[in-house]
Amino acid sequence: MTFEYPIKKNILTVLQENNLRPLKQLGQNFLIDKSMAQKIAGSLLIEPKENVLEIGPGLGAMTSIFLNHPIQLTTIEIDRGIVSYLNQKKEQSSFAAFWDLIHNDILLYDWELLFSGETFKILSNVPYSITGCLLIKILNHRDKIKSAVLLLQEEIIKKMIAPVNSKDYNRISVYFGLLGDVSQVSKVPKECFFPQPKVHSGVVHVTFNRSISLIDESFFFTLVQSSFRQRRKTIANNLRGLVYQGQTWTDSSLKKAFEHVGLSPTDRPQNISPTQYLSLAKTLKP
Repeated sequence: MTFEYPIKKNILTVLQENNLRPLKQLGQNFLIDKSMAQKIAGSLLIEPKENVLEIGPGLGAMTSIFLNHPIQLTTIEIDRGIVSYLNQKKEQSSFAAFWDLIHNDILLYDWELLFSGETFKILSNVPYSITGCLLIKILNHRDKIKSAVLLLQEEIIKKMIAPVNSKDYNRISVYFGLLGDVSQVSKVPKECFFPQPKVHSGVVHVTFNRSISLIDESFFFTLVQSSFRQRRKTIANNLRGLVYQGQTWTDSSLKKAFEHVGLSPTDRPQNISPTQYLSLAKTLKP
């Protein structure tokens, strides 16, 4: 037996009965539309016996759908009250043995502990408050992630798929343009959430490019982030004063690196492609 999760007509009652409320500091907007939950969960294309990590399950809209499939499910939730609520539902479920419910902060949790090191898929209604940090965490563990379905702000989705030279192109565009393949699944109306967010949302399906060797991932991410410190400034100005593990680069060494990869010191960060950033990182690497 699985459980019924709250929908629009009874969400307030469920919250009151369980002494719960959406926490703004956690960026919580609960999914309360059954058909949309089914569409999002279905887009993960799970196979029998696969490992699935659900980040921020909320009140269980997609969790309850997964429990109808013969998979190994791990959900990680930071909100103690929601964990208590889901534990009650877990005790009522005939699939409890296949559902691992963890009370933790996904950004602090050691992902190496997940599924005994086996590969897995991710699904998440990503809390607005941790979007950027979570996307980086996912990229850092892409070697173990088969694919991910993410419910995000439309503004973030635009940046994930933005091409070079466009107004939305930023560091997230570089990361996913190089390391991931992002496809849009659906838009999600505000009415599908409680409380209704002020921003528009959508769903993306992400797979990962494992053929790209970054050599030093930390340096690559640092370089790109520094390059976009001020997008109106030139790449030379943004990288002036770059420090990594105690090392700095002179204007002369930066200029030589730019020339080596076919860039000009006067280029701006939004005009440099993901592969050019990769080449620059390999050239400047300590």
